[in-house]
Amino acid sequence: MGLEPDPHAATKTNATISDGKKTGTKHFWRKGPMLFARHGSILPSRCVKCNHFTTEPLKRQSFYWHPSAWNLLYLFTPIVYRLVAKIVRRQADVTFALCQPCRRKRLIVVSVGYLGILASLFMLMVTLNARDDKPTESLLCVLGFVISFVLMKVVCRRIIPVYIEDSIVRVKGCGKAFLLSLGEV
Repeated sequence: MGLEPDPHAATKTNATISDGKKTGTKHFWRKGPMLFARHGSILPSRCVKCNHFTTEPLKRQSFYWHPSAWNLLYLFTPIVYRLVAKIVRRQADVTFALCQPCRRKRLIVVSVGYLGILASLFMLMVTLNARDDKPTESLLCVLGFVISFVLMKVVCRRIIPVYIEDSIVRVKGCGKAFLLSLGEV
């Protein structure tokens, strides 16, 4: 019975490993509840939500961000907003891991969201095709659609970019245990 390393323990390299080699520069760190990562950095093979060690393949994700003031354009014309947002947005790639239980939870929420959207659309079509005029039923169907959509877009997000600079991305949504395992600056 030898001593085995604790997979949930904090990294002893002070977060300087990105691709298995010690580079001498920090690729990711925390500052309070926020995770800071350099573009293209690879986070440790621990779940970003619960900090459990995982053998699941890492997920490389491209994050996009633009100043939230541009969202006001959506009120006037969504098409112009989409074009302007694509022009002014910034992009960063970060590779991270999710453990199997967290992936399963996310899959359940995504499935419930899709089913809610489909059920709401079906019920809206049935309500609109009915002979009697009942606006409350139609409004409930639209409300169900909006709630399902928000569930899918907000609750299911793994980690969320807050700000993207030239070489660093600020991310929120990581679990407290994962953040505490990283070095703080």
